Amino acid sequence: MFAHRIHPSAFPLSDTTWMVAVGFGAPTSTEILSLDSSTRQSASIPKGLAVGCAVKINETTALIMGGNQLNTYYYSIVDNKWSLGPSVNVSRKTQSCGLVEDLSDSSTKYIVLTGGKNMATTEILQVGTDSWVRGPDFPNSRIFGAHMRTTLDGKALVLSGGSVDSQDQKQLYSIQCDKGISGCEWEKLPMEMEHARRWHTSVFLPESEYPCIPDHN
Repeated sequence: MFAHRIHPSAFPLSDTTWMVAVGFGAPTSTEILSLDSSTRQSASIPKGLAVGCAVKINETTALIMGGNQLNTYYYSIVDNKWSLGPSVNVSRKTQSCGLVEDLSDSSTKYIVLTGGKNMATTEILQVGTDSWVRGPDFPNSRIFGAHMRTTLDGKALVLSGGSVDSQDQKQLYSIQCDKGISGCEWEKLPMEMEHARRWHTSVFLPESEYPCIPDHN
């Protein structure tokens, strides 16, 4: 990459390219990486986000937030431009974020922003609106450095690991939303990771394509 980055944000632009943005050491810069090993610098974010959190909303738009500031920024994948998005209610850093569908209406989607250093609160933005709404607090006290990933069907977000009161976690939680933001709820999942971790990443794998994965149930 062009810049040295610690805890950057990343999201796919297409099947073969993805955006890597901000991070400690490069709070405004972004770059586009390709599977052909090429890298090119991209449009800078107007104001620095040391540790941001990015979500791809659809094939044309992404949103980055966090970084200890109230501002959020939309990214136009088509135009390669950043523009100011709806301000969050509470500034936070080392937070987790993700995109999830409404269980009763798959066309309605929400961006969930939760945790951060010394924080347990959650804010939720319904895609297409311009106001963040207070959601259910994260159930396990103040969480930071966790990773959140959307399930393959888009109907849940799973949060893994993170640190609570300086203790790294093995636990997994999910959040789903049904019939509006007021219907969003956290749930502690029955399984745990084998190792406690934070500042990690995660990805869902289609079970049918990976039959060699051992079954620990």
